[in-house]
Formats: sequence, C-alpha cells, structure tokens
Amino acid sequence: MPRGRVLKDDVIGDIAIQAPATVERLGGLRSLPRGFERSKWGEAIVAAVERGLARDPKTLPRLDRPKRR
Repeated sequence: MPRGRVLKDDVIGDIAIQAPATVERLGGLRSLPRGFERSKWGEAIVAAVERGLARDPKTLPRLDRPKRR
C-alpha cells in the first residue's frame, strides 16, 4: 500500500522526529488525524518506531550528501 494512502509525508516526518513510544503519545501528535492511533495502524506504527530506536546507529545505511556546485 502506498504510504500516502495511510499517512501524508509531513505526518510521517512528525512521527520520525517525535518518536512516540506509546499509542497515547502517537495520538498526541497534532499532525495525526484524530483517532488514528486507535486504528489498525496505531500499534504497528509504535512498534516500527520501537524497532527503529532499537537499531544500532552504526548498522544504518549511510546516505551520501549531494555534491554542491
């Protein structure tokens, strides 16, 4: 399923920045549609945040910055 059908990019960015560890904290994000945290996606998003936070930063892929002209 395309990510835009679940959440808009700005909401995904908000989740990445805020890293809510509970469904209640997820529901507290102002950019999230009201009641979304109680949907079938709420727990899955919190679990994905937990998995992301548990990763060793050294194992993450490196992103090359574009060269300036």
